[in-house]
Amino acid sequence: MEEKNTNTATGEEKEALQEVSNHEETTNSPETETTLEEHTESNSEASATIEISSPEEKKTLEPIEAQEDFSGLKTEDIVQKLKTLVERQEWFKSNKTIQSLQSQYQKLFQEDLEVAKKDFLASGENEINFFYKPDHKKEFDQITYNYRQLKRKHFKEIETAQKTNLERKKNIIEEIKELITADQDINSVYKKFKALQDSWYNTGPVPRAENQNIWQTFRHHVERFYDFLHLNRELRELDFKHNYEAKLKLIERAEELTKFPDIVRASRELNTLHQTWKNDLGPVMREQREVLWKRFQEATKTIQKRRQEYQKDLAGSLQANFERKNEILTQMKGFHSSVPQQHREWQDALKKFQELREEFKSVGHVAGKNNKIIWQEFREIGKEFMKAKNDFYKLQKKEQKENVSAKNNLIKHLESILESEDWESRVEEVKDLQKKWKVIGFIPRKIDNKLWSVFQEKNSLYFDRLRSGYQKLNAQDEALIETRNKFIETAKKQELEGNSDQVREQVNKIWDDWDDLEQLKPILIQKLDDTLAKALIEKIKNHDLKPSEKKKLEYECKVLALKKNDKGLYEAIKEIRAEIKNHQTEINQLENNLEFFSSSSTENPLFKEAEKKIGKIKKNLDQNHDKLIQLNQIKNALNKKRAEQEQLEEQENNRDSDEANEEMINE
Repeated sequence: MEEKNTNTATGEEKEALQEVSNHEETTNSPETETTLEEHTESNSEASATIEISSPEEKKTLEPIEAQEDFSGLKTEDIVQKLKTLVERQEWFKSNKTIQSLQSQYQKLFQEDLEVAKKDFLASGENEINFFYKPDHKKEFDQITYNYRQLKRKHFKEIETAQKTNLERKKNIIEEIKELITADQDINSVYKKFKALQDSWYNTGPVPRAENQNIWQTFRHHVERFYDFLHLNRELRELDFKHNYEAKLKLIERAEELTKFPDIVRASRELNTLHQTWKNDLGPVMREQREVLWKRFQEATKTIQKRRQEYQKDLAGSLQANFERKNEILTQMKGFHSSVPQQHREWQDALKKFQELREEFKSVGHVAGKNNKIIWQEFREIGKEFMKAKNDFYKLQKKEQKENVSAKNNLIKHLESILESEDWESRVEEVKDLQKKWKVIGFIPRKIDNKLWSVFQEKNSLYFDRLRSGYQKLNAQDEALIETRNKFIETAKKQELEGNSDQVREQVNKIWDDWDDLEQLKPILIQKLDDTLAKALIEKIKNHDLKPSEKKKLEYECKVLALKKNDKGLYEAIKEIRAEIKNHQTEINQLENNLEFFSSSSTENPLFKEAEKKIGKIKKNLDQNHDKLIQLNQIKNALNKKRAEQEQLEEQENNRDSDEANEEMINE
């Protein structure tokens, strides 16, 4: 907040400090507090010590509106600035500035009017025909009219709100009066009272004419309520505790103010603390009262002593503040000579710069002749620093945009390689793209992670194709795949009916028809086999067969899908062998455990449980042996088929070779 440039600062400071002195005179001892214990001893004496003062009368620190010099502005500039201020949401905070702008405009317009009139008469025209109202004057008149309308509406809203607050406070008083005669649990009554008390303090101001009267009425009925509660020690102690904690916070704040650099602001806030202590907070326990008050008074006396020293050498204090602010400005200028070059450095610099700004604002007042100069320099340094920051991040944003574009180009390049006919021969080119990716500069983590995910996926796809022997589809392969996809859709719609044998027969029929279709390359058919198997397994799961029958049929479907999948077949065999080994190990362990039981222990529950478990594992072992036999049969059939195919190819090659030799001989 900018300091107010005024030559009457000393008088305002004395007034603020005098208010603190007044609090010392009215609250110079803890005996002025009214306690519930004193109500018990003498209600009349307690009533005599009550301080009546409305919270609306408390002085609060309002932001001082900075006064600017508009003498150098033109009429058009004044109109635009005036328009900006009036159209702001918080226009009422700029009231003095608006009035100053209006005065300056009227002054300039009058000067322009005189010049225009003089020129008009010099041209030989009659004065009665003279009329001068430029566009900026029309706009100024419209803005002034809008401003008057806003003020009229604003004050009308304030008046309405104050009347509403008055009615609300009257209702609160009536509710407190009803609590005194309420036939309810005392704890419930006290909670309602505290809620009403909080509601009172949270309600806004009332019309000035009603303020003092409504406040006195409220205090009167609050005291009546405390009289009503004076016999309830438990609630009295609860209220004492609340007041103790609240007063302790006031004391801690007062102690912080003893070290606050600006003694004028510290004195004003201390005045507010004294008002709160006297008017808003109730009593504390008798043995704590003296301790709290002395501690509060010590902080008050420390601030008073600083105030007195400040008043003795006001000119010296103002000069010291001026020198301290200049030192801070020098430190702030230092950021211009060593501009950060990295994001982290800028964040550290911003933090330190902000700390200096806050320290500058916390330093006390400066003499009027220096105040405007030093604040102007403060604003200019801030503008230069923020401009440098904005320039840096604009450049960063541009570089990041270029880096994002570079990574997107690498992704597109990799996609073009995947789509090319000679993709297999471009391994080194893909590796070069990976190297280029690593040297591209910084971009935000979220965007970088997203791009990296796409780039990594394309790389994985490329090298997976190399490992699997992927071949790009030709028109014939695409047609065959389309045929098989249609077959799968038809199989999904086909209903499996009957018992397990009938379902097995239907599934085998589907697989036979599948195998009769024109054959694809092994690498292409495997995925389609898996898709068909999953579709049939899903239909088996939805059938009303027994769970054991479903499980068996599902496994048979999986086995049928392995007929053309060497890798999947060998993995399935490996898995079954591992299960068989585990079963055998578990059986041996359990049988060894049974040897520890005597012949008379056969009825032992543990013995029976172990035997039962062995039987279950052996059953699973037998099933796995059957599965292994089935898988081995498929493997042998595949090996046999592959050997026959290789033999046929060899015979065909030999035949071609013999024919070629005969042709050579004949020639």
